[in-house]
Order: sequence, then structure tokens, then C-alpha cells
Amino acid sequence: MYINTEGIVLKSVKYKDSDAILTLFSKKMGKVTVYAKNVRKMNHSSMAVSQSFAYGNFVLRTQGKMLQLSSFECKENFYFLTEDIDKTFLAYYFVELSEKLLVENQTNHRLLQALLESLYALKDIEKYELVKLYFECKALRFCGYQPQVSKCLKCGIIRDNSIPFYFQVEDGGVYCYHCKSETEGHNIFYTQYDNTTYQLLDFMMRESLQQVMQAEISSVILKELDRFVRQYYSVHLGELQLKSVDFVRHIAP
Repeated sequence: MYINTEGIVLKSVKYKDSDAILTLFSKKMGKVTVYAKNVRKMNHSSMAVSQSFAYGNFVLRTQGKMLQLSSFECKENFYFLTEDIDKTFLAYYFVELSEKLLVENQTNHRLLQALLESLYALKDIEKYELVKLYFECKALRFCGYQPQVSKCLKCGIIRDNSIPFYFQVEDGGVYCYHCKSETEGHNIFYTQYDNTTYQLLDFMMRESLQQVMQAEISSVILKELDRFVRQYYSVHLGELQLKSVDFVRHIAP
């Protein structure tokens, strides 16, 4: 059986003399492993697929329990990512984060769209820190890790400016002043963020990258959101042990 699907190579591992094992983020099947025979041979028609970031149309065929590459039509190889070391590091961070968060054989069209949108943005946009924050927020939302900052985790009161709200990172959400007061002295630690930071988080998760880039965002609030996201990732996604994260720590507002 043959399967036609759009997708992007998240990871390519050399196999034997001229083959490759691909981790493919496909539109129809989600994250799948694909055996690509002879694609590392010089002048092979699908040679481009042996590199990470290769994006295009894939024709796959089932070979027992394995998927095997039949043909590949390249739409974009994202070669421009090699022009700048920060672009390269960010791109590897985006695909590694996607690969770790995705569940095998489960589609995630919205994350695929956000990944492609972020990679293309690195071509012309110099605000790398904003693209990084945007993708990190989208990844949280589309993979089921979205923090609850719209209302108190305990009493359910909607967050507004009338009373202070405090973020409890282990619980993944905010508590109002009254509910926080009930737990004082129990070795529970809270962080207070500006209400505008939560609004920016909601905005990042809801809107497109183009709208985010057009918005006037305070540098102070952007730095605070970056601190929020780093804190949240370290607690809830630290077990992913991303190799690329150390190379993008300096890309910050």
C-alpha cells in the first residue's frame, strides 16, 4: 500500500553505507519512522530527504511493519538556516522539541503548521527571541501542556486586576490571593507575574506569528514572559533532556 503525505524530516540517522532512517513529521500520520534506501548516494533523486528540515511531499509504502520511502518531492530544504549559527541552533531546537513532544502515529496538524511557520520566519525576521517564544508557547498549547492562567486553580475565579494572582509552577497554573493565603506556611512557592504577562501568553498561544510580529510588545513584559516560559519548561518538560536547549539559552529578549 502506498501513502502520499506532506511532511518534514525531524531527524535523519545514517544507516549502512548509503541508507538513512528518518523521523518524519507527516501531515497524515504524525510522527513516523521511515526507512530511506540509497538516499545518501550521490545524485540520488531523493538525496535531499537525507537531511533534517527537508520538507515536501512523501510517497511511502508499507513494508511489513515498516514504512519505506518510495519517492520525495522537495518543497523546501531550508538551506538558508545555515547562513547564521543562531538560525541553525533555533531550527534544531524547534525540530528536537517537536520530535520529543509528538506521540508516534498521532497527527498534530497545528503543531506542524507552527513549526513550518517558525522555520520560514527565520529567513527574514531578525527577532529570533520572539520566534522562539512563539514556538515554545504554541508547542505547549498544541501538545497538551498549556498552563492554566485564566482563572484560579482552586476556586475558579476569573483572573483580572482586582486582586493579585500568583503562579504555582508545579501545579501549572495560578491561584488568587485568597486561595494562596490558605496554603502559606506549607512550603509551597509562588511567583507573581504582571497581569500583562498572562495576557501576552494568551495572545501568543491564540494568534498567528504574523500578528505577534506586528504587535507592539513591551520589552519588560517580553522578558517576563521568557522567564515564565523557561520556568514552566524546566519543571514540566525538563525530563525531555533536549540536547539543543543549551545552544539557544542566549537567545532571549
